[in-house]
Amino acid sequence: MSLRSSPMFLASLADKESVSEWFHSREEGGVRVKQLEFSYLDRENDLLALVKTDITEAQQYQLEQEEKLRTALDTAETANAAKSDFLSSMSHDLRTPLNGVLGFTAFALKEDESAEEAGISQKNRILRADPAGPDQ
Repeated sequence: MSLRSSPMFLASLADKESVSEWFHSREEGGVRVKQLEFSYLDRENDLLALVKTDITEAQQYQLEQEEKLRTALDTAETANAAKSDFLSSMSHDLRTPLNGVLGFTAFALKEDESAEEAGISQKNRILRADPAGPDQ
């Protein structure tokens, strides 16, 4: 922000407590990120306060944290896709043999019922042939 933009700056400060701007400055150690914060000390007398803060480390830390979050999100999405693939294939791999087991179980139960019915039917025939019963 330059002093030439002060009318625009003052207009934006009219309805706010403070206005902040960032800028980059070249120094011996490299490029630093600075924050300028303007606020009114006394609006009636147009008395302003300016606070200049070096936020290079804070910004670098924030960028590193954002990168870690992006990496964690990518890892979580990859793990979720792997889990979905695993569950999908396992569901199929388990469902197919289980359907066979269930089918054979139903068939065996029907055969067992048929054998039981055949036994009852045979007993009925015997009882009808000899009203006194098979033991007498």
